[in-house]
Amino acid sequence: MDVKRAEASLLQEQKALQGQVRTSEEQLRWFLDHTQAIVFIKDTAGRYKLINNRFESVFGLLRDETIGKQDSALFPQELAQKFRQNDALVVEHGLSMKFEDPVPECNGPHTYFSVKFPIHDAEETLQGIGGISTDITERKRTEAERETLVSSLVMPMEPFHGHPNGAT
Repeated sequence: MDVKRAEASLLQEQKALQGQVRTSEEQLRWFLDHTQAIVFIKDTAGRYKLINNRFESVFGLLRDETIGKQDSALFPQELAQKFRQNDALVVEHGLSMKFEDPVPECNGPHTYFSVKFPIHDAEETLQGIGGISTDITERKRTEAERETLVSSLVMPMEPFHGHPNGAT
C-alpha cells in the first residue's frame, strides 16, 4: 500500500512539474513574440533553432521555413556572410559581442543594434549563438540630422590679420 501511495505521489508531482514547465515555456514564448526586438537562437552549425514573431515580420520568413536553415539559405549572400562572420567572432572569443547590422527591409535599409552571445549547456559546452537585435534606424537618422545641423551652424573662423586694438 505504501508503494502505491508513493507512486501516486510521484505521479502527481511529475504532472505538477510538467505543468510548471509548460507554463514557463508559454510565458517565454509570449514574451519573445511580443517584444519589438528580433530574437533568435542558432546551433553551432548556424542553423536557426528559435526565432520570434518580429524576426518573421522583418525578414518575411515563417518560423517553419526558417527553423533548421542557415543564413545562406535565407538571406542575400552579402548579408548572410556578415551574419556568419559576426557569429564566428562570438564563437572565437566566447563572449557577448555588439554589432551594427544594416538590413534591407521593404521600406528601405534599416540599421539594427545586435547583441550576440554564446549559449552553453550545464557542462559549459557551446551549444549555439543567441541574438537580440533592435532597430536603431530612427536614432541613426536623428543623429545624422543633428550632425548636419550642427555643422551648418558652426561658422568657420577667418584667420585674423591685424592688431587686436584695430591698429595695423
